Amino acid sequence: MRHERGLTLLELIVLIVLAAIVAGLAAPKLLEERRVRKAIHDVQVIAGACREFKRKFGRFPKSLEELVETKRSEEWGIPFLKEIPRNPWGGRYVLDLRRLKVGIPEDDERVPPKYRLGGIAEISEVIEEGASLW
Repeated sequence: MRHERGLTLLELIVLIVLAAIVAGLAAPKLLEERRVRKAIHDVQVIAGACREFKRKFGRFPKSLEELVETKRSEEWGIPFLKEIPRNPWGGRYVLDLRRLKVGIPEDDERVPPKYRLGGIAEISEVIEEGASLW
């Protein structure tokens, strides 16, 4: 008697269903990690533009919009930022001149509270350590 090894159709369906369940459980966590990585990258880029702005003008920009409106070089007409990115949850970023940080505003209800400025896992970047605006 010959025994063939392989999967029956029922076994294959069970494996596919189990794989789909595992993927469904992992997807929200992976999406959240992707959003956090994107937000961290964004605040680093914005903070870098703020530091460049200070090197050129001797002061920090008054707002993020000033980074888009002000040219790095009159010769080339390139702004410090092409545009202010939206955070991955669809909100905005802010420049907090009091704390010299770029981050997600405390009042952005689309973003989990822990990632906002002042949250336990806030996503922010200090634009200058130990500096005082005043």
